[in-house]
Amino acid sequence: MKSKILRLMAVGLTLVMVLSLTIVMGIPAAAGENEWTSPAQPAKEGSSGDWLWDSTITDGPGPLAMAIDGTLWVYATVVIDGDTEAHLFSSSDGREWDKSDYFKDIESDTAVVDIAVSSLDADTLYVTDGNLVYYTKDGGDKWEEVGDASLIDALDGDDTEFITSVDV
Repeated sequence: MKSKILRLMAVGLTLVMVLSLTIVMGIPAAAGENEWTSPAQPAKEGSSGDWLWDSTITDGPGPLAMAIDGTLWVYATVVIDGDTEAHLFSSSDGREWDKSDYFKDIESDTAVVDIAVSSLDADTLYVTDGNLVYYTKDGGDKWEEVGDASLIDALDGDDTEFITSVDV
């Protein structure tokens, strides 16, 4: 008696599984329309120190890097009050951007070529202008040169070679 009940249950479960597969597989999936829409641009321009959207960005954004805590770093040239200024910006959420003290602490006024953020410390950042490498260990408040000599000095005056990438 027990074996008949088990066989009956096995046949019944098999029948239920086969029927459920045919019912589910018989309904085709409908594909959505192939539509693309442009994202809405913020209507308000950012104010100094609170960068949300700025239509005056003239060069860039340039190199971009993300720290282990999610902080974004980007180099861009912007026009502020009619003056073109280059800045290294950081943002924790991508909506508000803060200027670092990069150009206040170094003597170079050339563009940033590459940015590298430490994989161990979100506040340690390296940048290069193609000739020298600079670093900060405090999230961009104070910048220093990595080495004493520039690449041009190290190559005995050859100014045809450039640093194009920084890796830490």
